[in-house]
Amino acid sequence: MVVKRVFPVLVVVGLLVCSASASALSYRPAGITAADTPLEAATAFVEQRPALVDGADADELVPADQTRGIGGTTIVRLDQELHGVPVLGGEVVVTVDAQRRILAADGEVLDGTSPAIGPSITAAQARQLAVSALDKGAHGGLVAGQPSLVIYDTQIIGGPGPFEPALVWDLEVSGGADVRQRVFVDATTGYIVQRMDLIRTAKVRHVCDAGNAAARVPCLPAYARTENGAPSLVADVNDAYDFAGATYDFYRGLGRDSIDGAGMPIVSTVRWCLSGCPYANAFWDSADNQMVYGASYASADDVVAHELTHGVTDYTSKLVYWYQSGAINEAMSDIMGEFVDLSNPGSVPRTDTAANRWLLGEDLPIGAIRDMENPPTYGDPDKISSPLYATGERDNGGVHINSGVANKTAFLIADGSTFNGQTVTGIGLTKSAWLWYQTELTLRFASGFADLADALDASCATLATAGTAGITTADCQQVAKATVATELRTDLSTPPALCTAGTPADVFSEGFDGGSTANWTIGHSLGTSDLWGGSNQASPDRLDMHWPTAASGNVRGFDSEERSDSTLAMTAGATVPANGVLSFSHWYTFEGDTSEGYDGGVIEYSSDGGPWTDVNGLPMVNGYSGIIDAAADSDNPLQGRAAFIGASNGGHTTRIDHSSLAGHSVRFRFRVATDTAGADAGWYIDSVRIYGCGTGTAVALASTPPAMTTATVAKTPPASGTWTVDAAADSVRVLFTRKQGTTYAIKAQRNNVVRTGVCRAVGTRVRCTIKAPNGRWRVTITPKVNGKTGKAIIRTVTT
Repeated sequence: MVVKRVFPVLVVVGLLVCSASASALSYRPAGITAADTPLEAATAFVEQRPALVDGADADELVPADQTRGIGGTTIVRLDQELHGVPVLGGEVVVTVDAQRRILAADGEVLDGTSPAIGPSITAAQARQLAVSALDKGAHGGLVAGQPSLVIYDTQIIGGPGPFEPALVWDLEVSGGADVRQRVFVDATTGYIVQRMDLIRTAKVRHVCDAGNAAARVPCLPAYARTENGAPSLVADVNDAYDFAGATYDFYRGLGRDSIDGAGMPIVSTVRWCLSGCPYANAFWDSADNQMVYGASYASADDVVAHELTHGVTDYTSKLVYWYQSGAINEAMSDIMGEFVDLSNPGSVPRTDTAANRWLLGEDLPIGAIRDMENPPTYGDPDKISSPLYATGERDNGGVHINSGVANKTAFLIADGSTFNGQTVTGIGLTKSAWLWYQTELTLRFASGFADLADALDASCATLATAGTAGITTADCQQVAKATVATELRTDLSTPPALCTAGTPADVFSEGFDGGSTANWTIGHSLGTSDLWGGSNQASPDRLDMHWPTAASGNVRGFDSEERSDSTLAMTAGATVPANGVLSFSHWYTFEGDTSEGYDGGVIEYSSDGGPWTDVNGLPMVNGYSGIIDAAADSDNPLQGRAAFIGASNGGHTTRIDHSSLAGHSVRFRFRVATDTAGADAGWYIDSVRIYGCGTGTAVALASTPPAMTTATVAKTPPASGTWTVDAAADSVRVLFTRKQGTTYAIKAQRNNVVRTGVCRAVGTRVRCTIKAPNGRWRVTITPKVNGKTGKAIIRTVTT
């Protein structure tokens, strides 16, 4: 199976639009006239160029929707279906002008290869499996929606996932306010292929006031304020009303009538809270088509416009909230939100000084949350090669973190600057607004950063041709420079050199050719069978970074649904050379995620026949990703240990510096441990090497993640008041016994920034979870009823 980009760059009669003159934009499909519809022109274009879809039958592309573009254009979307089943993210987007000429096209499709259409797992079973998978995280009270069959292919969607196109059940699981996930269940095996978070942290206006309670969602009459109604005595109500109006006016100026483009009311609920009040966030609720704000979170026009733009995205490109597509989704909201902020006179004192011109959320009580001019200020990358660029599964694949790359691009395009070897002359806010809106209209469900660069170039060319907002080809040259500066088209697939000098000299190498494990000893200490065996699985996805391109063989450690502990060990030892390095390529997907790993894998070594020791004490590049669940209800034999958990973002090369063992005979082993219930694909390993670099040293990967730190603290919560612990954390988990009737709230605070989490009763235990960006946070647990006694464990992880 091969996925083909339909048009890796914008194609117009064989020319790049950015280098084409207006007169060159005259291609019209054969048999099409100006009297035909945009859909007929787009369909004819695809039918007449079958090579561009490389084996995909044009009959597989069915009309999805049409959007009015800028300058009389129409954006036509064609979705791919195989045997009547939609291919998730398989689509072609064609821009057609008023004369039915083709201005631009982009897309990705499967080549016609399809999994067997005939599920072994029923829809009812899929719902049960999806709820069970999320309930294992102690969410409780979850409800599954009605499933539908789709074809899921990782090479289109990106991120971790199945090796080949899979028939899956697609459904939504929700519960309370903090759980709304799109879950994909393999319709043959019942495995959870993927889970995607749907909560994204909207001139007729309706505002409801929840009064710091879990109420008024959906917002229905009686409203606290409605269109042309009198102002409220509650400031949050008036802010939500006023800034929704500013957002509506901004989009109306671009030719769009409200969120859906057809005048839908903009509905908001303010001062909403489920637990641990006040709720310190805001989100677009796509289920109810409305905005939801915690107390004071409607006080910033850029935040209001940010969230409402998520609604616009739902009605246009539908960018999936996952990896690069999700980062673009977040960035689109940041960018348009900041454009509203910079153009809105507002009803509060202006705070857009030169110092905070590109800060997002500076009017919030907690202060700004991102810096678009200098994303690293808040720990976000400003280019793809930045060490801050997130490559793991955390944050839905880094949607909030990696949005910094597109945010920096927007800043460069609007204001200009010298960055990363490029000097960009800004085109201004007005032209930028038109450019990014046209780009939003032409992006796809699974567009990545390279697609964003293509779409920006194509949109600029379309606008320059139409003369919209005074945009010129000279402006498009500046746009192109900005995408180069932030490296939007950077390919992460080229592995770095192994050594800084000389040629690496192997003392041991294993390619597992044909899936052979002849040089290895396989065994298990728990479970009914060995989990390791030869495999011939190819690269898992298009974000593959360091996975061998030839499917010559590899080895797999299966993630079992029973409690098990299985090892793959070198049968004979190898003498470690000076500057010795263990290197191996691998990818994995274990049950759980990067904050709660129910199953996982570790690496251990034995020196001169001695005991097995975890490599965690040795210097590592692309090392362990988290901690195997240590909760009382976990029975994983490696619980509490650092390990590879969750899912890797494609293939990686991990390197372990064991030069401290030079001259010793060392054996390495790979170990997979699983808990009871729940399974996944497991751990695939290839290209194992023990080598020395002579006078040189091993070269670190550019994508090295931040070092992982762990801490475990046992305390007794006080009978009243608060209990505080300092922790460098992106995920804090608290588990302790409770007294019946006692409830708790959890929050983390750093400077003026506050994050709240959830505490739930799990039998006789309480489990509190909170997520916050990397950094030092003060985590506070507050009992709401006095008299609490018992032990508590704080576990913090930075990945």
